[in-house]
Amino acid sequence: MRLLFSLGFLLVASTGFAADLFSRGNAIDLGSAIPANERGITCLVVDGRGRVYGGTTGRAAHLFVFDPDQSIVRSLARLEGGIGLAYGLVLLPDGSLIGGTQADPTGIARRTDPQAVGHLYRFVPTADGPAKVEDLGVAVAGQGIYTLAYLEKSGEVVGNTWPDGHFFTYDLKTRTFKDHGAIAGHRTFETPRHAEDVNRGTGQKVSYPRQVSRAIAVDPASGAYTAGAGGQLYRYDPESRRLAKLGLQLPAAAGREPWTSLDAAVVYPRRSEDSGNYSVVVGGTSDGHLFELRIFAQGKYQLRPRGKPLTEGGIQGLIAPPTGEADPEGAHTVWGVGGHAEGMPRSFRFSHGGGTSAVVPGIIPRVDGQLSMVGFGALVADGRGNVYAGERDRIARLVRYRTQPEEKAKPKPPTRPARLANPEPPSAEVPAKLPCYIVFAPEGTTTDGSGYTAIEVGKDGLVYVGSTRYGDYGWLLRFDPAPLTLPSPPPGREGGKDTPLSPRGGRGVEVRGKPLFMEKVVSMQQLTGERLKGINTQGKIHAKILVGADGRVWFASKQAHEVFDSRPEYGDPEGYPGGHLCYFDPKTGFSRSVGILKRQEGLMAGAIDDRRGKLYYRSEPKDHFLVYDIKTGEVEDRGHVGAAGRYMALDGKGAVYLIGRGQTLCRYDPATGYVEDLAVKVEGPGHYTAPYVIALGPNGKLYGVAAGHPWIMEFDIDQLRPGAFPEVVMRNVAAAAPPGMVVDDIHAGVFGKDGKFYYPLNTHAPDGKAGRPRPHLRIMRFDPASQRTETVGVPQVVGLDEEKVRHTYSRGTKYELDHMQGAAVGPDGSLYLLDIYPQLNVACFPQLTAPK
Repeated sequence: MRLLFSLGFLLVASTGFAADLFSRGNAIDLGSAIPANERGITCLVVDGRGRVYGGTTGRAAHLFVFDPDQSIVRSLARLEGGIGLAYGLVLLPDGSLIGGTQADPTGIARRTDPQAVGHLYRFVPTADGPAKVEDLGVAVAGQGIYTLAYLEKSGEVVGNTWPDGHFFTYDLKTRTFKDHGAIAGHRTFETPRHAEDVNRGTGQKVSYPRQVSRAIAVDPASGAYTAGAGGQLYRYDPESRRLAKLGLQLPAAAGREPWTSLDAAVVYPRRSEDSGNYSVVVGGTSDGHLFELRIFAQGKYQLRPRGKPLTEGGIQGLIAPPTGEADPEGAHTVWGVGGHAEGMPRSFRFSHGGGTSAVVPGIIPRVDGQLSMVGFGALVADGRGNVYAGERDRIARLVRYRTQPEEKAKPKPPTRPARLANPEPPSAEVPAKLPCYIVFAPEGTTTDGSGYTAIEVGKDGLVYVGSTRYGDYGWLLRFDPAPLTLPSPPPGREGGKDTPLSPRGGRGVEVRGKPLFMEKVVSMQQLTGERLKGINTQGKIHAKILVGADGRVWFASKQAHEVFDSRPEYGDPEGYPGGHLCYFDPKTGFSRSVGILKRQEGLMAGAIDDRRGKLYYRSEPKDHFLVYDIKTGEVEDRGHVGAAGRYMALDGKGAVYLIGRGQTLCRYDPATGYVEDLAVKVEGPGHYTAPYVIALGPNGKLYGVAAGHPWIMEFDIDQLRPGAFPEVVMRNVAAAAPPGMVVDDIHAGVFGKDGKFYYPLNTHAPDGKAGRPRPHLRIMRFDPASQRTETVGVPQVVGLDEEKVRHTYSRGTKYELDHMQGAAVGPDGSLYLLDIYPQLNVACFPQLTAPK
């Protein structure tokens, strides 16, 4: 997949920037005008009225416009064929626009039509309707249009093509193209000859693109500048209409020259006492190096390397000061965003002049107060104090940043969200005590007593659990629940304070063959062979454990420690490698890692489709939907879903559901290979909260619960409304908490063998009077058929000699069953709940969900 970044010939209205230009961005949603999978922004330009025009990529390419005066986004044209617009959009003096098409560079398109690639288009916007579209022809046969620029002096559009890096011109007057030849070079050992050697006798179709520059910098006085093979700079002269090398080379580490191209550039005039008036190009290379090219009269040039602002390579875009104006000390500041598509975007600033020069790294850009980790495909400024950035993913947003610091509003006192209680009158009924026994993780397999959603029952009847070991490596654990039996209490003594239960299995209770500790199965360190330390280890087996029809137990890892605001593991050569997908075969005792699915990304959630031989995961922290083919080992990245849900659900047709951004449910359709965004339409009383837990009901509907949300949510996924902007109806069908109580937390849930939904509820009575006023844990049950919720009971631990397990506790000395993170059901209907603190353990409820 090709990297997607932006070109910037960008001017801003003032030299005074905010403390970090990219610290406060406001999202402009494109969802009302452009469907998901067609929103990746590749280019932006602003007209004299402040209207922002942009081009997108994906399943189809759009030309869109955002009018800030009306706060309206409109799609002006849609070009089908799995293509995108080039990394440069030209605004002509008459108000029309020139764009070119390339094969979708994001990998979102399932198929690209070769006939749709490489066309140059002229778009003429109309008052309210679609733009008039004129196909000007194919620039270079067999080539996509990678980037574009405009030379007003000669009336020519210039561009680079992909994958072979031809430089071409288009004369607007004569309406003719000219191919100046391929100037981009091949990377070492990535040549057509080497591709032939790889393909020979294998049926493979490997091919290597050249290292093509995405930026063409235009100096109005002297022409257009770009880079070719080995980072050599080229100049196109609009007077002679010839392209020639300058004899200057972009900065690069020795041996990295074949990997060097021009990623982004800005141009502005400067003046000095010694040199008089001259132009400056500040550019960034594919390896992340900055440079300054000074263009003097009589064809004299001076190239100055200016350092590397970030550990990671790549420059996504640059923002320049206006018309060469300097601050009071005579310095100029250029802002930029760096980072590769598979890495982490980070801002930086470059200040030069005034007797000093400095490159200062910045932050991960913020949008609506949250990190935007998908990166930008384009940047542009409107001359009115706004900088617009275009995200480059399948659900991209246009983001507006202010070049001037905004006035800080008076801080408001923090408010806690209201916790809604079940409005029914409190019940005086005392919940039954629900006997369960506990199996602990062995010492040395967790830290902080931590674990998450990783629990499932294998085909062998054993319960498999993933542990978390911060700063070290997690473990796959298991235990045999078969010997676990608890006799039913005598008739009439099922609940209440007189139930004959005690913490040590006292009067009337017998615990037979209860395992106290799980057994170690697989060490992530031994399995992966990694020897990292600290935040970069495979510390968590967090994703849902999955069991295939063949009995193999699939588990996946992710980073444990996470520095959420800065993500230092990204861009660091010694950073987090990425989460491993692994399996354990109980029949043979063999375990294997099948590899890292996405570089530097952990693996979360999880679903398995045995019929298609597919596994599905969400990456962490960038929230991409990943498809793994069990037979071939191939991995598909189907793009950003926009949210960090921990659960997935698979319906009877093989579609996968997970949480999307905002009021959105995502659905992966295996028939099309696309992730769809379903707008959640609430019917009936109450509101929508993004569910923490989702599960497919026996009636084909999807159910969800969330912390703080007082209802069970029901989604009509069996009655979806198709279209470019599909919807799904959601209803709040039942109270999630008992009468008079609130939903403090729900972190787990599962459908039982009786077709009912079981979930551990942390609750309390808000007035301190009703029921059990103290915060406590209840096991709840929801019946989709009757749409009623009931309390099954309050867990009562039996048969536990705490002195035998106290040595494993990482904090405190008293055991409490209160932090449920995962749930699973055995073939006999037994319910297993994964609990954390003060040590990882599983609470076992024999045959609780068996049909009555």
